[in-house]
Amino acid sequence: YWSWWEPEDKDSLINNNINSLAVDDRYLWVGTKEGASRYDKIADKWDRYSRETGLPSQDVVAIVVDGYDIWAGTSAGLCKYPRMSDDPNAWVTFTSGIEIKPMVVSKEFARSLVSDEIWAIAVDGKNVWVGTRIGVSQYDKSRDTWTTYTQEDGLISDAISSIAVDNDYIWFGSDSGVTLYNKKNGDWTTFTVENGLSSNRITCIAPDGNYVWFGTFDAGVCRYNTKTKQWETFTKKDGLAHNSVLSIAVDGNLVWFGTNRGLSRYDKTTGGWTVFTQFHGPEDL
Repeated sequence: YWSWWEPEDKDSLINNNINSLAVDDRYLWVGTKEGASRYDKIADKWDRYSRETGLPSQDVVAIVVDGYDIWAGTSAGLCKYPRMSDDPNAWVTFTSGIEIKPMVVSKEFARSLVSDEIWAIAVDGKNVWVGTRIGVSQYDKSRDTWTTYTQEDGLISDAISSIAVDNDYIWFGSDSGVTLYNKKNGDWTTFTVENGLSSNRITCIAPDGNYVWFGTFDAGVCRYNTKTKQWETFTKKDGLAHNSVLSIAVDGNLVWFGTNRGLSRYDKTTGGWTVFTQFHGPEDL
């Protein structure tokens, strides 16, 4: 009886537990439970990033492309990487320095990230928006300044699970509903089941022209028309694979939904649904 040990292939994915994905013209960026990986689509090769190369934590929860930079949110801080770099140690980390008590988070104290435990990131060109369990931090890249927003400012909850940039508006999702921030005039608007959401437990947000899609943890997906202010809900009975929606991708006239029971595709032109699962190909419903 023979057994042999093979060293792990370094030219591969760093870990199979994938939290987040981002793509740019050259690379696929993968955030995992054990670090980050970069796949070069042209050269067909993988690079790995871990705490050894400068990540503040192995657990990379969120990853986004921002021009020439990559922003990664971890369980121990935010970090930035020049995406074309060949130096695996080129990560720059931003942390809260000291953990500020939620009671004293006023503008004067918030000179850094509000919390190192990052749940969501979005970018709008000028700013990086970071969602944590105790508020939102806005990083102004050109001024190198941080601003913190909490329930006192207008958020419906301090625990922010998703963020989406929609031109001059920023959408924040939480377990208590949705908050909309107008960057131009500083207005805050909140939406809950009382306004038309099917559930207050928001998992993901995807702007889509005049519409915004909201995935919920337990009640399907909602679509908000920003012009007419009308809400629509789609659930399993309409053709969604499962009512727990974890991710949304807008693809022209199609919208894709990742659920606990497979992948769903909605065709905006026909209103038809297609479901893809592990055991079956497309099922037109």
